[in-house]
Amino acid sequence: MKNMSAKTTALSLILGAILITVFNSLIPVNAANPFSFSFDPSVSSEVIKATMGNQVTLRITTMLLTISTLLIPLGLLGITEKEDTKRFVNWGLILAVISITVWALTSSANLAFAGIISGITSVTKQLAEAQGALVGATASKNMALVAQMTGAITGINMGIMSLNISAGVINAIGIATHQIATMIFLIANVFLGLGMSQSKHLNSLLSKLLIGIGVLGFITILIYPLSSNPGYGIGGILLTLIAVIWLLIGIRILRIQ
Repeated sequence: MKNMSAKTTALSLILGAILITVFNSLIPVNAANPFSFSFDPSVSSEVIKATMGNQVTLRITTMLLTISTLLIPLGLLGITEKEDTKRFVNWGLILAVISITVWALTSSANLAFAGIISGITSVTKQLAEAQGALVGATASKNMALVAQMTGAITGINMGIMSLNISAGVINAIGIATHQIATMIFLIANVFLGLGMSQSKHLNSLLSKLLIGIGVLGFITILIYPLSSNPGYGIGGILLTLIAVIWLLIGIRILRIQ
């Protein structure tokens, strides 16, 4: 690699690994259940509970996480410039780009989920106000207002139910796309590890770890999907380990340039 290309590659890998790990950990559901082996993200009520009141955080961290993932192909492009890595690394790059694209769908689901939670929060406040008005109307024996508030409460409860159903659907889409993206990314790391293991400069324990974690991780989340427990915790650990490895690879590239 040329010096400038090597620096760009290394810094992209280092910054990408750090930023992706940080922003992913700050997503409300992950912050509330870090590496949890008992949390089941397919239970939408638990995800709603973790997100309630944190919609702005979810929006901001999701957008920053999506932008940070763009550093991955930028870093990998530098590795593909080496002739002795191209055979497998090119496949790894293609798969990594596909996984990032699918993760963008997960991010879109997160943003939609944040919008639904905002709706639930707003409607819940309306419900509390209507219930308070009903109590006052009952105390004053204003039967017309009692009937009006009873109807309003029924309508609001139906709205909340509809929003909860929508939240469940969006949550399921987010989980499914995250599962697919993670599996593709693990395969990508196997190819990237194989390519780097053929390079005189990049062949190291780190490239072999990428291969091992990629293969074992793929098998593991087939058995324990990310939508289950302990799959949620296992997936978090796998992606964090891969981030650490790429961070170390970036540091190694800086040293050998």
